[in-house]
Amino acid sequence: VEARILRDRGDVESAIALLQAYLPERIRLSGPHHRHTGVFYNDLGVMLNAAGRREEAAASLRQALEVWRVAALDSSPDALNTLNNLAAIETLSGRPEAAEPLFREAVALRNELYGASAATSALLNNYGKTLLRLGRAQEALPYLREASDMALEHAGPGSLHYASAVAGVSEALSDAGEAAQSFRAAEDGYATVTGAVGEGHPAAGIIAIMLGRACAEAGNTARAAALLTQAEQALAPLGAGAASQLEIIQTLR
Repeated sequence: VEARILRDRGDVESAIALLQAYLPERIRLSGPHHRHTGVFYNDLGVMLNAAGRREEAAASLRQALEVWRVAALDSSPDALNTLNNLAAIETLSGRPEAAEPLFREAVALRNELYGASAATSALLNNYGKTLLRLGRAQEALPYLREASDMALEHAGPGSLHYASAVAGVSEALSDAGEAAQSFRAAEDGYATVTGAVGEGHPAAGIIAIMLGRACAEAGNTARAAALLTQAEQALAPLGAGAASQLEIIQTLR
């Protein structure tokens, strides 16, 4: 809990150092394959990823998966959370082909065992985005639409879950050659998110990127540039956690 507070205050390196310092004690108290140890490995992986240390993060998350396997917790919410985190890192690291089977497994298990929730919407969104990276836009679209609807219901219109998913819908439509529908999805999503939290919230930054892309594709480069600047400012509080979004902004510019 202390490490999570440090991360939320923006001191992710101190959070990492704290978890690394106490990991041996956690193992001594609980054993190498206890649920508490698995949670420790998972949290450490999340912190390392937030700091942009993806390879170290992936190694810690694989340690967590090993705990879930040995402890017969493969289908637990903890295990699905770890699968989602690891697959997301594989995608961010440019290995969507490695992420796809991890996401597919996690989606099947979560749909079967746990149903609709904000966590399920995040998983569906990540899976859809991975399919996009693999050039499978038509296949990705239904997952992203389901993620968007689920996030709106369970996380709310101003959530990062909803903003990311509706941005994914717009991106999938664009990749599928549906430019007009892509623009409408981005503009409607932007109106929904900013209506809930304003233009300076990180969620608004995420959907502003996609609306900027849609504006650029429609030839309105002035509005696109303004939206990308707004997105950059809105995402700044996330620090290293916004690295992938900032890369997209630079690519669009």
